[in-house]
Amino acid sequence: MELSAAARQAMSRLAADLTRVFGDRFVGLVAYGPTRTAAFARSIHADDLDSLTPLVDRWQRDGLDTPLLMTPLEFERSLDAFPLEYQAMLDRHEVIVGESPFTRARPSDADLRRACEVQAKAFLIHLRQGWIQAAGHAHEQEQLRSGHCSPAWPSSSKPGTRLTPTSERSPHRPRECRPSSSQASLRSNNIQTRPAASRRAWANIWEWLNGSGLM
Repeated sequence: MELSAAARQAMSRLAADLTRVFGDRFVGLVAYGPTRTAAFARSIHADDLDSLTPLVDRWQRDGLDTPLLMTPLEFERSLDAFPLEYQAMLDRHEVIVGESPFTRARPSDADLRRACEVQAKAFLIHLRQGWIQAAGHAHEQEQLRSGHCSPAWPSSSKPGTRLTPTSERSPHRPRECRPSSSQASLRSNNIQTRPAASRRAWANIWEWLNGSGLM
């Protein structure tokens, strides 16, 4: 992952803010996108959040999102709940300062496969719904078939968005069928952009969908 000089400077200022608030409890700051970071502290208290709140406006003026804030133990204990989100962060991250718990723990292949299967099955269910909704409109059905539009994916498929535990995820309502600005195929949109460690699982699921006669 490449960070601009401005982003590095902004993240260094963010790390300095976190150091002032947490003191020796601060563990490290990790960037997993041009504006996104995850901060780790050995313990996090309500007073810490109150101290950080006034700094948010400055972080945003610097072009940064508000960081994810967790303890290393919370990270390790939630690997099974957010396997795709954390794997995406692991695949594309840089340590800005301190230590990263990413070097010691990562989602298991079984958890990655299960999370991919949840999203694949949710997609299939809503693909059927979208097909029925587009009945009588050949152009919209063709868009569904070609992948130019598709049912909405759970927010967990986008690294850095709201984390939704695997056990609580439910299929979202399909979005209106409209041509996408991307000309990429459904396969490239929804498999090749997955974290590297889960692409094999996605390929297996895609093969199962194709072989099921339901696609």
